[in-house]
Amino acid sequence: MPHSTPRLVSTRGSSQCEDFTSLKVQGLCPENGGLYVPSHFPHVGLPVLESWRGYSFPVLAQAVLSLYLPETTISTDDLKRLLEKSFSTFEDERVTPIVTIDANFHLLELYRGPTLSFKDIALQFLGNFLEYLVQKQTVDKPVVVLGATSGDTGSAAIAGLEGKTGIKVVILYPEGRVSLVQELQMITGNSANVTCLACPGSFDECQTLVKEAFADKDVQARFQLLGINSINIVRILVQTVYYFYSYLRLAKKIGDSIDYSVPTGNFGDILAGYYAKRMGLPLGQLVIAANCNDILPRFLNTGTYSLNNVVPTISPSMDIQISSNFERYLYELSGRNSEQVATWMHQLNTEGSFSVSSTELAQARRDFSGYVATRDGCLETIAQIARRSEGTMVLDPHSAIGVSAAIQARNHDIPIVSLATAHPAKFPDAVSKALDTVGIKNSPWLSHPSITALVGREKNVGKLSMFTLEALLKYL
Repeated sequence: MPHSTPRLVSTRGSSQCEDFTSLKVQGLCPENGGLYVPSHFPHVGLPVLESWRGYSFPVLAQAVLSLYLPETTISTDDLKRLLEKSFSTFEDERVTPIVTIDANFHLLELYRGPTLSFKDIALQFLGNFLEYLVQKQTVDKPVVVLGATSGDTGSAAIAGLEGKTGIKVVILYPEGRVSLVQELQMITGNSANVTCLACPGSFDECQTLVKEAFADKDVQARFQLLGINSINIVRILVQTVYYFYSYLRLAKKIGDSIDYSVPTGNFGDILAGYYAKRMGLPLGQLVIAANCNDILPRFLNTGTYSLNNVVPTISPSMDIQISSNFERYLYELSGRNSEQVATWMHQLNTEGSFSVSSTELAQARRDFSGYVATRDGCLETIAQIARRSEGTMVLDPHSAIGVSAAIQARNHDIPIVSLATAHPAKFPDAVSKALDTVGIKNSPWLSHPSITALVGREKNVGKLSMFTLEALLKYL
Protein backbone atom coordinates (compact mmCIF):
# COMPACT_ATOMS: atom_id res chain seq x y z
CA MET A 1 0.00 0.00 0.00
CA PRO A 2 1.68 3.27 -1.07
CA HIS A 3 1.87 5.89 1.62
CA SER A 4 4.21 8.54 2.92
CA THR A 5 5.77 7.65 6.25
CA PRO A 6 4.79 9.99 9.09
CA ARG A 7 7.46 11.79 11.05
CA LEU A 8 7.04 13.40 14.45
CA VAL A 9 6.20 16.98 15.36
CA SER A 10 5.62 18.67 18.73
CA THR A 11 2.15 19.68 19.90
CA ARG A 12 3.64 23.05 20.86
CA GLY A 13 5.50 23.66 17.60
CA SER A 14 9.02 22.66 16.63
CA SER A 15 11.60 23.70 14.11
CA GLN A 16 11.98 20.27 12.54
CA CYS A 17 10.37 16.87 12.16
CA GLU A 18 11.93 13.87 13.87
CA ASP A 19 12.10 10.16 13.11
CA PHE A 20 10.36 7.61 15.32
CA THR A 21 13.67 5.87 15.95
CA SER A 22 15.43 8.96 17.31
CA LEU A 23 16.17 8.67 21.03
CA LYS A 24 15.21 12.35 21.24
CA VAL A 25 11.53 11.59 20.62
CA GLN A 26 11.19 9.01 23.37
CA GLY A 27 10.07 11.73 25.79
CA LEU A 28 8.98 15.38 25.68
CA CYS A 29 10.14 17.79 22.98
CA PRO A 30 13.27 19.42 24.48
CA GLU A 31 12.55 22.71 22.67
CA ASN A 32 9.20 23.48 24.26
CA GLY A 33 7.98 20.62 26.46
CA GLY A 34 5.37 19.54 23.93
CA LEU A 35 4.36 15.97 23.16
CA TYR A 36 5.40 14.31 19.93
CA VAL A 37 2.62 13.37 17.52
CA PRO A 38 2.62 11.89 14.00
CA SER A 39 2.89 14.49 11.24
CA HIS A 40 -0.08 12.72 9.65
CA PHE A 41 -2.00 9.47 10.01
CA PRO A 42 -1.34 6.79 7.38
CA HIS A 43 -4.62 5.67 5.83
CA VAL A 44 -5.70 2.05 6.06
CA GLY A 45 -8.51 1.40 3.59
CA LEU A 46 -11.25 -1.22 3.86
CA PRO A 47 -9.59 -3.61 1.36
CA VAL A 48 -6.40 -3.58 3.43
CA LEU A 49 -8.40 -4.18 6.61
CA GLU A 50 -10.08 -7.12 4.89
CA SER A 51 -6.66 -8.54 3.98
CA TRP A 52 -5.59 -8.28 7.63
CA ARG A 53 -8.43 -10.48 8.89
CA GLY A 54 -7.05 -13.57 10.59
CA TYR A 55 -3.63 -12.07 11.33
CA SER A 56 -2.15 -13.10 14.66
CA PHE A 57 -1.50 -10.27 17.10
CA PRO A 58 2.28 -10.05 16.39
CA VAL A 59 1.72 -10.15 12.62
CA LEU A 60 -0.98 -7.48 12.82
CA ALA A 61 1.27 -5.38 15.05
CA GLN A 62 3.96 -5.54 12.39
CA ALA A 63 1.49 -4.49 9.70
CA VAL A 64 0.33 -1.48 11.74
CA LEU A 65 3.69 -0.36 13.13
CA SER A 66 5.47 -0.67 9.78
CA LEU A 67 3.29 2.23 8.61
CA TYR A 68 5.23 4.38 11.09
CA LEU A 69 8.55 2.50 11.20
CA PRO A 70 9.75 2.01 7.62
CA GLU A 71 12.45 -0.50 6.73
CA THR A 72 14.96 2.33 6.37
CA THR A 73 14.76 2.86 10.16
CA ILE A 74 14.22 -0.71 11.38
CA SER A 75 14.40 -3.75 9.13
CA THR A 76 11.38 -5.98 8.62
CA ASP A 77 13.26 -8.87 10.21
CA ASP A 78 14.30 -6.82 13.25
CA LEU A 79 10.77 -5.49 13.81
CA LYS A 80 9.33 -8.99 13.49
CA ARG A 81 11.91 -10.34 15.96
CA LEU A 82 11.21 -7.61 18.53
CA LEU A 83 7.44 -8.13 18.29
CA GLU A 84 7.63 -11.92 18.58
CA LYS A 85 9.96 -11.60 21.58
CA SER A 86 7.68 -9.04 23.22
CA PHE A 87 4.45 -11.01 22.97
CA SER A 88 5.99 -14.40 23.77
CA THR A 89 5.79 -13.36 27.45
CA PHE A 90 1.96 -13.40 27.43
CA GLU A 91 0.02 -16.30 28.97
CA ASP A 92 -2.47 -16.41 26.07
CA GLU A 93 -1.13 -16.78 22.53
CA ARG A 94 -3.93 -14.50 21.29
CA VAL A 95 -2.35 -11.74 23.46
CA THR A 96 -5.68 -9.88 23.81
CA PRO A 97 -8.51 -12.47 23.89
CA ILE A 98 -12.13 -11.38 23.51
CA VAL A 99 -14.90 -12.57 25.85
CA THR A 100 -18.61 -12.06 25.16
CA ILE A 101 -20.76 -10.62 27.97
CA ASP A 102 -23.99 -10.86 25.97
CA ALA A 103 -25.25 -10.11 22.46
CA ASN A 104 -23.25 -7.25 20.92
CA PHE A 105 -21.40 -6.69 24.22
CA HIS A 106 -17.79 -7.83 24.51
CA LEU A 107 -14.84 -7.60 26.86
CA LEU A 108 -11.32 -7.20 25.46
CA GLU A 109 -8.93 -8.80 27.95
CA LEU A 110 -5.74 -6.74 27.93
CA TYR A 111 -4.20 -8.16 31.10
CA ARG A 112 -2.59 -11.41 29.94
CA GLY A 113 0.98 -10.07 30.14
CA PRO A 114 3.64 -10.52 32.84
CA THR A 115 2.28 -7.84 35.24
CA LEU A 116 -1.42 -8.50 34.50
CA SER A 117 -2.05 -5.01 33.09
CA PHE A 118 -2.91 -3.63 29.65
CA LYS A 119 0.32 -1.66 29.84
CA ASP A 120 2.34 -4.82 29.27
CA ILE A 121 1.22 -4.82 25.64
CA ALA A 122 3.07 -1.61 24.80
CA LEU A 123 5.82 -1.81 27.42
CA GLN A 124 7.04 -5.30 26.60
CA PHE A 125 7.65 -4.01 23.08
CA LEU A 126 8.94 -0.62 24.18
CA GLY A 127 11.56 -2.19 26.45
CA ASN A 128 12.93 -4.25 23.58
CA PHE A 129 12.63 -1.34 21.15
CA LEU A 130 14.54 1.09 23.39
CA GLU A 131 17.31 -1.45 23.96
CA TYR A 132 17.50 -1.89 20.17
CA LEU A 133 17.78 1.88 19.63
CA VAL A 134 20.46 2.32 22.29
CA GLN A 135 22.52 -0.50 20.78
CA LYS A 136 22.17 0.91 17.27
CA GLN A 137 23.03 4.52 18.12
CA THR A 138 26.05 6.25 19.64
CA VAL A 139 25.07 7.82 22.97
CA ASP A 140 27.60 10.03 24.79
CA LYS A 141 25.79 10.29 28.15
CA PRO A 142 23.93 7.97 30.53
CA VAL A 143 20.60 6.69 29.18
CA VAL A 144 17.85 6.92 31.81
CA VAL A 145 14.25 5.84 31.41
CA LEU A 146 12.34 8.15 33.76
CA GLY A 147 8.66 7.67 34.52
CA ALA A 148 5.84 8.26 36.97
CA THR A 149 3.14 5.73 37.71
CA SER A 150 -0.33 5.69 39.20
CA GLY A 151 0.08 1.93 39.60
CA ASP A 152 0.40 -0.26 36.53
CA THR A 153 2.91 1.65 34.38
CA GLY A 154 5.70 1.24 36.92
CA SER A 155 5.51 -2.53 37.22
CA ALA A 156 4.97 -2.99 33.48
CA ALA A 157 7.90 -0.68 32.68
CA ILE A 158 10.16 -2.57 35.05
CA ALA A 159 9.08 -5.92 33.57
CA GLY A 160 9.83 -4.57 30.10
CA LEU A 161 13.19 -2.98 30.94
CA GLU A 162 14.80 -4.96 33.75
CA GLY A 163 18.23 -6.17 32.73
CA LYS A 164 18.26 -4.20 29.46
CA THR A 165 21.77 -3.30 28.36
CA GLY A 166 22.84 0.33 28.68
CA ILE A 167 19.57 1.60 30.20
CA LYS A 168 18.85 2.75 33.76
CA VAL A 169 15.22 2.87 34.94
CA VAL A 170 13.87 5.29 37.57
CA ILE A 171 10.18 5.07 38.50
CA LEU A 172 8.29 7.46 40.81
CA TYR A 173 5.02 6.45 42.47
CA PRO A 174 2.71 8.07 45.07
CA GLU A 175 3.26 6.25 48.35
CA GLY A 176 0.05 4.83 49.78
CA ARG A 177 -1.92 5.52 46.59
CA VAL A 178 -1.24 2.34 44.64
CA SER A 179 -2.54 -1.12 45.51
CA LEU A 180 -0.38 -3.48 47.57
CA VAL A 181 0.00 -5.80 44.58
CA GLN A 182 1.03 -2.94 42.30
CA GLU A 183 3.63 -1.82 44.84
CA LEU A 184 5.01 -5.33 45.35
CA GLN A 185 5.34 -5.80 41.59
CA MET A 186 7.51 -2.67 41.48
CA ILE A 187 9.70 -3.02 44.55
CA THR A 188 10.43 -6.75 44.86
CA GLY A 189 12.70 -7.03 41.83
CA ASN A 190 16.46 -7.19 42.07
CA SER A 191 17.63 -5.77 38.74
CA ALA A 192 20.64 -3.51 39.16
CA ASN A 193 19.36 -1.12 36.49
CA VAL A 194 16.02 -0.36 38.25
CA THR A 195 15.27 2.22 40.98
CA CYS A 196 11.78 2.71 42.46
CA LEU A 197 11.04 5.88 44.43
CA ALA A 198 8.08 6.20 46.82
CA CYS A 199 6.93 9.83 46.82
CA PRO A 200 4.88 11.88 49.32
CA GLY A 201 1.94 13.11 47.26
CA SER A 202 -0.24 12.35 44.25
CA PHE A 203 0.46 10.84 40.85
CA ASP A 204 -0.02 14.26 39.28
CA GLU A 205 2.83 15.62 41.43
CA CYS A 206 5.05 12.69 40.41
CA GLN A 207 4.21 13.26 36.76
CA THR A 208 4.84 17.01 37.01
CA LEU A 209 8.33 16.40 38.40
CA VAL A 210 9.10 13.96 35.59
CA LYS A 211 8.00 16.54 33.03
CA GLU A 212 10.14 19.17 34.78
CA ALA A 213 13.17 16.89 34.46
CA PHE A 214 12.53 16.36 30.75
CA ALA A 215 12.24 20.13 30.22
CA ASP A 216 15.34 21.12 32.23
CA LYS A 217 18.32 22.07 30.03
CA ASP A 218 20.92 21.03 32.61
CA VAL A 219 19.32 17.62 33.03
CA GLN A 220 19.15 17.23 29.25
CA ALA A 221 22.87 18.01 29.01
CA ARG A 222 23.80 15.39 31.60
CA PHE A 223 21.43 12.55 30.71
CA GLN A 224 19.69 11.04 27.69
CA LEU A 225 16.21 10.84 29.21
CA LEU A 226 13.69 8.44 27.69
CA GLY A 227 9.99 8.38 28.53
CA ILE A 228 8.18 5.23 29.56
CA ASN A 229 4.86 6.88 30.41
CA SER A 230 2.38 7.28 27.62
CA ILE A 231 4.09 10.57 26.84
CA ASN A 232 6.17 8.19 24.69
CA ILE A 233 4.40 8.14 21.34
CA VAL A 234 5.53 4.59 20.53
CA ARG A 235 3.39 3.33 23.41
CA ILE A 236 0.29 4.90 21.90
CA LEU A 237 0.99 3.43 18.48
CA VAL A 238 1.40 -0.10 19.88
CA GLN A 239 -1.89 0.31 21.74
CA THR A 240 -3.70 1.04 18.46
CA VAL A 241 -3.04 -2.57 17.48
CA TYR A 242 -5.58 -4.09 19.85
CA TYR A 243 -8.31 -1.87 18.44
CA PHE A 244 -7.50 -3.23 14.97
CA TYR A 245 -7.22 -6.78 16.33
CA SER A 246 -10.56 -6.77 18.16
CA TYR A 247 -12.39 -4.96 15.37
CA LEU A 248 -11.20 -7.45 12.74
CA ARG A 249 -12.42 -10.36 14.85
CA LEU A 250 -15.80 -8.90 15.76
CA ALA A 251 -16.98 -7.00 12.67
CA LYS A 252 -19.45 -9.05 10.65
CA LYS A 253 -18.57 -6.92 7.65
CA ILE A 254 -15.54 -4.66 7.31
CA GLY A 255 -16.92 -1.13 7.43
CA ASP A 256 -19.51 -1.88 10.12
CA SER A 257 -19.25 0.38 13.16
CA ILE A 258 -18.17 -0.89 16.60
CA ASP A 259 -18.23 1.23 19.78
CA TYR A 260 -15.53 1.09 22.48
CA SER A 261 -15.68 1.93 26.19
CA VAL A 262 -12.30 2.73 27.75
CA PRO A 263 -11.40 3.19 31.45
CA THR A 264 -9.60 6.52 31.24
CA GLY A 265 -7.02 8.26 33.41
CA ASN A 266 -4.06 9.65 31.50
CA PHE A 267 -5.99 9.48 28.19
CA GLY A 268 -3.42 7.26 26.44
CA ASP A 269 -5.60 4.18 25.93
CA ILE A 270 -8.55 6.01 24.43
CA LEU A 271 -6.21 8.23 22.39
CA ALA A 272 -4.93 5.05 20.76
CA GLY A 273 -8.52 4.28 19.74
CA TYR A 274 -8.91 7.80 18.36
CA TYR A 275 -5.67 7.41 16.37
CA ALA A 276 -6.85 4.05 15.01
CA LYS A 277 -10.08 5.72 13.91
CA ARG A 278 -8.12 8.52 12.23
CA MET A 279 -6.16 5.83 10.36
CA GLY A 280 -9.40 4.50 8.90
CA LEU A 281 -10.59 1.86 11.36
CA PRO A 282 -14.43 2.11 11.37
CA LEU A 283 -14.90 2.75 15.08
CA GLY A 284 -18.11 4.32 16.29
CA GLN A 285 -18.54 5.89 19.71
CA LEU A 286 -15.41 6.21 21.85
CA VAL A 287 -16.63 6.25 25.45
CA ILE A 288 -14.50 7.89 28.13
CA ALA A 289 -15.18 5.90 31.31
CA ALA A 290 -14.17 7.81 34.45
CA ASN A 291 -14.38 7.44 38.20
CA CYS A 292 -15.17 10.43 40.43
CA ASN A 293 -11.97 12.11 39.19
CA ASP A 294 -14.10 13.14 36.25
CA ILE A 295 -12.19 15.99 34.60
CA LEU A 296 -12.71 14.61 31.09
CA PRO A 297 -16.50 14.06 31.26
CA ARG A 298 -16.77 17.51 32.84
CA PHE A 299 -14.84 18.95 29.90
CA LEU A 300 -17.28 17.31 27.46
CA ASN A 301 -20.20 18.73 29.45
CA THR A 302 -18.91 22.30 29.80
CA GLY A 303 -16.07 22.93 27.35
CA THR A 304 -13.83 23.88 30.28
CA TYR A 305 -10.92 21.72 31.43
CA SER A 306 -10.68 22.61 35.11
CA LEU A 307 -8.50 20.98 37.75
CA ASN A 308 -9.93 19.64 41.01
CA ASN A 309 -8.21 17.89 43.89
CA VAL A 310 -7.52 14.21 43.23
CA VAL A 311 -9.83 11.95 45.23
CA PRO A 312 -8.36 8.51 46.12
CA THR A 313 -10.65 5.69 44.92
CA ILE A 314 -10.76 1.91 44.57
CA SER A 315 -9.59 2.37 40.96
CA PRO A 316 -6.30 4.16 41.76
CA SER A 317 -4.79 4.05 38.28
CA MET A 318 -7.53 6.47 37.21
CA ASP A 319 -7.06 8.91 40.09
CA ILE A 320 -5.71 11.63 37.81
CA GLN A 321 -6.61 15.24 37.03
CA ILE A 322 -3.89 16.19 34.55
CA SER A 323 -4.42 13.74 31.68
CA SER A 324 -1.14 14.17 29.82
CA ASN A 325 -2.22 12.65 26.53
CA PHE A 326 -5.20 14.97 26.28
CA GLU A 327 -2.74 17.54 24.90
CA ARG A 328 -2.27 15.29 21.86
CA TYR A 329 -6.02 15.33 21.27
CA LEU A 330 -6.19 19.10 21.77
CA TYR A 331 -3.61 19.44 19.00
CA GLU A 332 -6.00 17.66 16.63
CA LEU A 333 -9.06 19.47 18.00
CA SER A 334 -7.45 22.87 17.37
CA GLY A 335 -6.68 22.00 13.75
CA ARG A 336 -3.04 21.28 14.65
CA ASN A 337 -2.60 24.82 15.96
CA SER A 338 0.49 24.50 18.17
CA GLU A 339 0.24 28.12 19.35
CA GLN A 340 -3.29 27.51 20.62
CA VAL A 341 -2.18 24.32 22.39
CA ALA A 342 0.72 26.15 24.05
CA THR A 343 -1.71 28.86 25.21
CA TRP A 344 -4.12 26.29 26.68
CA MET A 345 -1.30 24.49 28.49
CA HIS A 346 0.01 27.79 29.88
CA GLN A 347 -3.49 28.66 31.14
CA LEU A 348 -3.80 25.24 32.75
CA ASN A 349 -0.45 25.62 34.53
CA THR A 350 -1.05 29.19 35.71
CA GLU A 351 -4.83 29.40 36.19
CA GLY A 352 -5.85 25.77 36.65
CA SER A 353 -8.23 25.73 33.70
CA PHE A 354 -8.85 26.62 30.06
CA SER A 355 -11.89 26.67 27.79
CA VAL A 356 -12.40 25.74 24.15
CA SER A 357 -14.73 27.38 21.64
CA SER A 358 -18.27 26.17 21.02
CA THR A 359 -17.16 24.81 17.63
CA GLU A 360 -14.31 22.87 19.23
CA LEU A 361 -16.60 21.54 21.96
CA ALA A 362 -19.08 20.31 19.36
CA GLN A 363 -16.26 18.44 17.61
CA ALA A 364 -15.04 16.93 20.90
CA ARG A 365 -18.56 15.64 21.55
CA ARG A 366 -18.55 14.01 18.10
CA ASP A 367 -15.23 12.35 18.88
CA PHE A 368 -16.02 11.17 22.41
CA SER A 369 -18.75 10.66 24.98
CA GLY A 370 -18.08 10.59 28.71
CA TYR A 371 -19.66 8.66 31.58
CA VAL A 372 -18.86 8.42 35.30
CA ALA A 373 -19.12 5.42 37.60
CA THR A 374 -19.29 6.01 41.34
CA ARG A 375 -17.59 3.75 43.87
CA ASP A 376 -20.88 1.98 44.58
CA GLY A 377 -21.64 1.74 40.88
CA CYS A 378 -18.24 0.18 40.27
CA LEU A 379 -18.73 -2.45 42.99
CA GLU A 380 -22.26 -3.15 41.76
CA THR A 381 -20.96 -3.74 38.23
CA ILE A 382 -18.35 -6.23 39.48
CA ALA A 383 -21.09 -8.05 41.40
CA GLN A 384 -23.59 -7.95 38.53
CA ILE A 385 -21.19 -9.39 35.94
CA ALA A 386 -19.97 -12.07 38.34
CA ARG A 387 -23.54 -13.08 39.22
CA ARG A 388 -24.66 -13.24 35.58
CA SER A 389 -21.65 -15.35 34.63
CA GLU A 390 -21.89 -17.54 37.75
CA GLY A 391 -18.45 -16.39 38.80
CA THR A 392 -16.67 -17.18 35.53
CA MET A 393 -16.21 -13.50 34.61
CA VAL A 394 -14.79 -11.16 37.25
CA LEU A 395 -13.74 -7.55 36.67
CA ASP A 396 -11.17 -5.42 38.44
CA PRO A 397 -12.34 -1.95 39.63
CA HIS A 398 -10.95 -0.20 36.52
CA SER A 399 -12.47 -2.61 34.01
CA ALA A 400 -15.76 -2.37 35.93
CA ILE A 401 -15.86 1.37 35.32
CA GLY A 402 -15.46 0.67 31.61
CA VAL A 403 -18.31 -1.84 31.66
CA SER A 404 -20.50 0.50 33.72
CA ALA A 405 -19.95 3.27 31.16
CA ALA A 406 -20.62 0.84 28.31
CA ILE A 407 -23.94 -0.15 29.88
CA GLN A 408 -24.88 3.54 30.12
CA ALA A 409 -23.74 4.37 26.60
CA ARG A 410 -24.58 1.32 24.51
CA ASN A 411 -26.90 1.17 21.55
CA HIS A 412 -28.07 -2.46 21.52
CA ASP A 413 -28.01 -2.55 17.71
CA ILE A 414 -24.28 -1.71 17.58
CA PRO A 415 -21.56 -3.94 19.05
CA ILE A 416 -19.63 -2.40 21.93
CA VAL A 417 -16.28 -3.52 23.31
CA SER A 418 -15.26 -2.64 26.85
CA LEU A 419 -11.55 -2.74 27.61
CA ALA A 420 -10.54 -4.91 30.59
CA THR A 421 -7.34 -3.26 31.70
CA ALA A 422 -6.15 -5.26 34.73
CA HIS A 423 -6.54 -8.70 36.31
CA PRO A 424 -8.88 -8.63 39.34
CA ALA A 425 -6.20 -10.28 41.50
CA LYS A 426 -4.34 -6.96 41.50
CA PHE A 427 -7.20 -5.44 43.54
CA PRO A 428 -8.42 -8.29 45.77
CA ASP A 429 -9.91 -6.14 48.56
CA ALA A 430 -12.35 -4.25 46.35
CA VAL A 431 -13.17 -7.27 44.21
CA SER A 432 -13.80 -9.61 47.15
CA LYS A 433 -16.04 -6.97 48.75
CA ALA A 434 -18.15 -6.86 45.58
CA LEU A 435 -18.26 -10.65 45.23
CA ASP A 436 -19.36 -11.05 48.85
CA THR A 437 -22.57 -9.18 48.05
CA VAL A 438 -23.60 -11.92 45.62
CA GLY A 439 -22.40 -14.82 47.76
CA ILE A 440 -19.27 -15.68 45.77
CA LYS A 441 -16.50 -16.80 48.13
CA ASN A 442 -12.90 -17.84 47.42
CA SER A 443 -13.07 -16.93 43.75
CA PRO A 444 -10.04 -18.17 41.76
CA TRP A 445 -9.96 -14.70 40.19
CA LEU A 446 -8.69 -13.26 43.50
CA SER A 447 -5.24 -14.77 43.09
CA HIS A 448 -2.67 -15.39 40.39
CA PRO A 449 0.59 -17.39 40.54
CA SER A 450 2.70 -14.39 39.53
CA ILE A 451 1.27 -12.39 42.45
CA THR A 452 1.56 -15.20 44.98
CA ALA A 453 5.26 -15.43 44.11
CA LEU A 454 5.81 -11.82 45.28
CA VAL A 455 4.98 -12.52 48.92
CA GLY A 456 8.03 -12.57 51.15
CA ARG A 457 10.45 -11.16 48.61
CA GLU A 458 12.96 -8.52 49.66
CA LYS A 459 11.78 -4.97 48.99
CA ASN A 460 14.00 -2.52 47.13
CA VAL A 461 12.60 1.01 47.30
CA GLY A 462 13.95 4.50 47.76
CA LYS A 463 12.21 7.52 49.25
CA LEU A 464 11.94 10.87 47.51
CA SER A 465 11.63 13.35 50.37
CA MET A 466 10.64 16.39 48.28
CA PHE A 467 9.27 17.04 44.80
CA THR A 468 12.39 18.87 43.60
CA LEU A 469 14.80 18.23 40.75
CA GLU A 470 17.67 18.38 43.21
CA ALA A 471 16.19 15.49 45.20
CA LEU A 472 15.46 13.49 42.04
CA LEU A 473 18.92 13.98 40.52
CA LYS A 474 20.48 11.94 43.33
CA TYR A 475 18.85 8.85 41.84
CA LEU A 476 19.50 9.42 38.12
